[in-house]
Amino acid sequence: MPTTLSRYFGIDPSELSERGVLNAHVGIDNRLFVDPHLFARIKIPEFQGARQDLDRHFAAVIRLLELSGGRDDVAWREATRRA
Repeated sequence: MPTTLSRYFGIDPSELSERGVLNAHVGIDNRLFVDPHLFARIKIPEFQGARQDLDRHFAAVIRLLELSGGRDDVAWREATRRA
């Protein structure tokens, strides 16, 4: 039986809702999302370099989270804003 992200990660569904996160069904809804590994092989000109852009974007978010001392500090809020 499929489970939701909230159940899988043990998060209150209202927490996801408050943050604007889709409480997707694992194994079902994930087919709706783009697999970032596909960007490496894509031939569509508009998507050339998309994988590198995606990597740079999330590397910056991860770096902010590494610098963060906890929720609601400046680095955490900026990472949340960028994600």
